[in-house]
Amino acid sequence: MTLIAGACLSAPPSHDNPNRPAPVAVDAVDAVDAVAAPDEVDPVEDSRQLRLAVARANRATRANWAAAESPPAAVIPPPAASPPTVVTAAAPAEAGRRAPKPAASPNRRASTAPNATAPKHAATRQPRRPRQQRPARPPTAFAPAPAGAAGAVVAFALAQVGHPYRHATSGPGAFDCSGLAMAAYARIGVSLPHQTGGIAGRGRPVSRAELRPGDLVFTDPGHVGIYIGGGQMVHASTERGGVKRSDVYRFAFARRIVG
Repeated sequence: MTLIAGACLSAPPSHDNPNRPAPVAVDAVDAVDAVAAPDEVDPVEDSRQLRLAVARANRATRANWAAAESPPAAVIPPPAASPPTVVTAAAPAEAGRRAPKPAASPNRRASTAPNATAPKHAATRQPRRPRQQRPARPPTAFAPAPAGAAGAVVAFALAQVGHPYRHATSGPGAFDCSGLAMAAYARIGVSLPHQTGGIAGRGRPVSRAELRPGDLVFTDPGHVGIYIGGGQMVHASTERGGVKRSDVYRFAFARRIVG
């Protein structure tokens, strides 16, 4: 601080050389300030410049390593230019249409599968035998009804064909099997019980070969009919069939009441 406290130089010191220019007078205080006050430094700017320098050095180092380790890149030729597409005037109208399907042939299935119509197992199927024709049934030959009591029984039985069957009924509009036999024999004055088991004990037994019109035919112990000749009888069959004429489909036994 000796310089600052010193007196200001009002005039430059004398010198002997007359050709040399005289020094400029300097204020002692300004000189001391110039020496004592250094340049101001910004620490933020200084740190930023340091970081930028380090980053540039790192990028240069990585670029040198990559250039030394990676092979040279292959040169890819540019793609060949495709020929231009020619669009006609009809193309926009037909763009959304599908190609028409070929018309199916009517014999398409037959052409693709020639054996489709052939029956299965045609090779192993045996020819069908012709159906045998049943011989025509000859008309029923009724034995002439006797003119006496047996004929009256047969005539009454035939007159009741078509009447309904009704259980425990002996006419005049409906019958059961024993009721029909009882009503028929009542026409000639013969009284029979309204019970199949009771009728089976009347008269005398006859065989099937000995049957004559007017005999009572039993297909089983619980059902009876009136024989009319020609292998047929009249009987009150069922609620569904009623009084009808039919063949003697089963023969258990027979009884002859008159004759």
